[in-house]
Amino acid sequence: MSPFDGEIRRRLWMCVSQVDLLLSFQLGLPTMIRSSECDAETPRYLHEEELFEEMQELPPSRSPSELTRISYLVTKQHILRVFAKVVQYLHDSSQRSYDRVLELNDELRQARSQIPLHLQLRDEPQPELVPRSTMLERMQLQMTYHKAICVLNRRYLCVTTPKFQSSRSLCLHSAMSLLSIQTTMHKNSVGWYHFSLSSHDFLLAAVIVCLVLHNARESRGVIDDISGEIDGYSTTDLLSALVNSNRIWESVLQSSSDARRAARVLSIMLAEFQTPPLRPTAHEPRSHDREVAGIHVNGIAKATPAQIEKEATGSESMPSVFDWNAWDSIVQGAEFESLDDLWNTHGG
Repeated sequence: MSPFDGEIRRRLWMCVSQVDLLLSFQLGLPTMIRSSECDAETPRYLHEEELFEEMQELPPSRSPSELTRISYLVTKQHILRVFAKVVQYLHDSSQRSYDRVLELNDELRQARSQIPLHLQLRDEPQPELVPRSTMLERMQLQMTYHKAICVLNRRYLCVTTPKFQSSRSLCLHSAMSLLSIQTTMHKNSVGWYHFSLSSHDFLLAAVIVCLVLHNARESRGVIDDISGEIDGYSTTDLLSALVNSNRIWESVLQSSSDARRAARVLSIMLAEFQTPPLRPTAHEPRSHDREVAGIHVNGIAKATPAQIEKEATGSESMPSVFDWNAWDSIVQGAEFESLDDLWNTHGG
């Protein structure tokens, strides 16, 4: 095999393995490609013009800090390798060691810290000078990291043991970061809602924040205590993020079936929190005319939050144990009818 063929095959294999991992996780299936059975090297950081069929040997890999067309995919591969370990851990019923969760959290942070400066999501003094493709790549890298953090640590959200506090905090911060990225994408007219992977990530983040607020209300007795904080966020900040996210979903209802499903899921869950109307941030679009106690609900605007929740869940309040398997199956399904199976009322 020539050096050129070898490098091209490594690049193709990297793309195939990434798609296999992300889509398999999206569908709730094990990956077809097991990383433990692969020995393919990561492609080198090389410019396209450095590769040609007659080459006798590959040039040395350039520094990750140097921008090349392959930089984004190789950087994403480093994060996805850890994400693959996360998925394997979640699918392996014999692994229940919290020490392993902490190790994977550390590996994810390490992979994120190695993102080169030109691919790091940051405030730009002149954002209009940054290529649109570069901004999307930066956001996608952060979304991959935060999704991995959320799915790895979400099972500890309802566990009040102090031992798991770091997981609860990490999960909430990553969920809020995902909602912030959704806001940024929408503000910049990025058609994120056309891609089910992105839609699922943003809805997952919203569900996590809803669950955190629900647990806070259960423990404190009130949800609109602006003096209270949850891992550095006030309850008002968390609710505002959810309201903004819901308005974004509503603004693209006509463009995506995923958006219609997400708006309905989020509206029903938000309806549990009977709060005074919250104003959106300055850059958020205002929704159309349907509000229920400050929460926009499509198609059922005349109902009270309690009625909406009772209709959707069959109960007056949500239990504190969340069935993530039921959640995955509902969100990934073609139709959304109710949230009956979303909350495990038997605590199992």
